[in-house]
Amino acid sequence: MFVLIRYIQVVEACSLSMDLELLPAGDQTEIGERGVNLSGGQKQRVSLARAVYRITKVEIILTVCSDTELVLLDDPLSAVDAHVGQHIFTHCITGLLKNKTVLFVTHQLQFLNKCDYILMMKNGRISEEGTHKELMAKSEEYYSLITFVCRSTKSENDKEIRKLTKEEDIFQEKSSIKVFWDYVKAAGGCGSAMIVAIFILLYSFGMAFVNYWISVWLEADFSVRKLH
Repeated sequence: MFVLIRYIQVVEACSLSMDLELLPAGDQTEIGERGVNLSGGQKQRVSLARAVYRITKVEIILTVCSDTELVLLDDPLSAVDAHVGQHIFTHCITGLLKNKTVLFVTHQLQFLNKCDYILMMKNGRISEEGTHKELMAKSEEYYSLITFVCRSTKSENDKEIRKLTKEEDIFQEKSSIKVFWDYVKAAGGCGSAMIVAIFILLYSFGMAFVNYWISVWLEADFSVRKLH
């Protein structure tokens, strides 16, 4: 039985709405064997959407919890960018699956502080376990890893900000020249611009001469009064 409401919720939670709009026949498009005409990120999100829809659909039909209480997600965000990954984690993993026990395997450390319990693996074994707060308080390998990643991310962000600022300055400089040239062309070209520039210079010279003449006249008048 197809449940339209749940289908729409899952498509949105798995960030597939835009992808379906771009496909020739929307969600009726044939994607071929093993999804040959889909990107890695699209394949991953389609697989996740299928699983989430199947798991959560039963709850709506029966209005009780389905038999599926444990959900295994093996690095489901590895092929998506940071923005899409954050969307899926918020709306799907901790949204639609909030009433399920989710075993979430990931290398993306930015999501760990939102997890209830963390198992850190090293060489196929559990090296540390506990909540994010507990592991950070231990100041061991987990703490070192999180701290290193945070510092690296901050450094990369600072570099990106400096790069964007430099590009913006260059753009503004180029834009200023372009705007000036547009004004020159709008005024009738270089000839008209030269005439305008000459008139501006004559006006400036005239104003300076008037001020000079007034100062000379006042000094002369003051000298005459002093003699009398």
